[in-house]
Amino acid sequence: QMEARQPGFNPQTLVETMVWDKAHQRVVTSSEGMEGGAQPGVPFSSLRLVDVELEPLGHISDQQEYRVMVGYNVIASLLPEHRGGEAGQVGTVPFRRLEDARLRLVNLGPRSSRTSAPDGVGFPVCTVCGEARSPFASPAEIENFSKGHEEVCGRGTSWVALHADVRSELLLLGPFEDDAAAINAVVALQIGIRRVLETGDQDLEVMTLKEADDREVGVLFDPMPGGSGLLPLLRQHWGEVIQAARESLSACDCESACYRCVLNFRNQQHHGALNRHAALNALTDIDGSFKATHAIPPSFVEQSVDTDAADSKAEEWFTALLKTKSFPLYDAAQYQVSLSGGSHTIADFAFTTAKVLVFIDGLSKPIHGNPEQQRKDKVARAKARAQGWSVVESSAQALKDKTMAAALLDELAVYLEAVEGD
Repeated sequence: QMEARQPGFNPQTLVETMVWDKAHQRVVTSSEGMEGGAQPGVPFSSLRLVDVELEPLGHISDQQEYRVMVGYNVIASLLPEHRGGEAGQVGTVPFRRLEDARLRLVNLGPRSSRTSAPDGVGFPVCTVCGEARSPFASPAEIENFSKGHEEVCGRGTSWVALHADVRSELLLLGPFEDDAAAINAVVALQIGIRRVLETGDQDLEVMTLKEADDREVGVLFDPMPGGSGLLPLLRQHWGEVIQAARESLSACDCESACYRCVLNFRNQQHHGALNRHAALNALTDIDGSFKATHAIPPSFVEQSVDTDAADSKAEEWFTALLKTKSFPLYDAAQYQVSLSGGSHTIADFAFTTAKVLVFIDGLSKPIHGNPEQQRKDKVARAKARAQGWSVVESSAQALKDKTMAAALLDELAVYLEAVEGD
């Protein structure tokens, strides 16, 4: 997990291009397509959240004339990564339970149309330093914000969505005969869970997501890292939870929905679909024992190696290490040295005046783990030494190992000081 506090951290690695399929209310990565070759929807950039710092600007009191709680358009999507699980039926509704699944939550911005966001998506953010402004800020303020960061950070600000990937055990319910039943079912369950398991409003989160067949399913997930054990408890007390939810919904005397029964701030994007009578019907659909019919095998995504990104990461780490220890910076990266016999070698970094070459193996060139390549590297570097170059070698992992990094810098210092002494 890359974090902003790590040496060499590059915030651009957190920006991902996505597409908002408005017609189906889905968010997909730009590498995915839409069914039937349809138009790809609205492309946008999204920034993955890490190390967020929120600063309170003040307290909202009863004396204030306007007290505003802004609602946001948050879209959930299930990524193809999990450790397996099981599928079957509960009541008359299909269910799936997935262990350690990856759920992506994308905040497209405020649901209000009063923002200046292009296509209604995003927040104004400097993707270099992470500073942000309110999407409701005036165009003049946002322009001033962008110009200021272009001068200081070297890049103007961008309108980006915000996303987080949650790893959690998931319980998916549906599809139902009526798509609206999905959100009504999980919101009703949330009400029963609070009464039976005495949880808080956010101890077990609920969402809906659109699947590839355009059907909506309800999702319950545990937002606590490592899990709090609430989902297994829910299944143990399933009947009690449903009964408690029925009693609570039946006791309300509103016509269809209100803040005493199914409505709350966090589910406001679904207020048009929420209805306590529909929720009671959905509870009837899922009332019954869990009957698993088959196991779901684990699913993992094989990550491809991007050598350009790897070279960039090695450079960032090495540069950060030099700056932290007040070393002079190298003169060139990916520096080619001509060798005897018409061959050449490429050093990751070179101090040309001091005639020092630095090779970082294991990250920028994955083949360095191959014994034959190691032999070729040894010969090429011996030839470089014979031509008067000093050679410093390190693994990529050593750059983040304090002891090994210190040894690397000690060796580098000897060669650089030798030149200064001359």
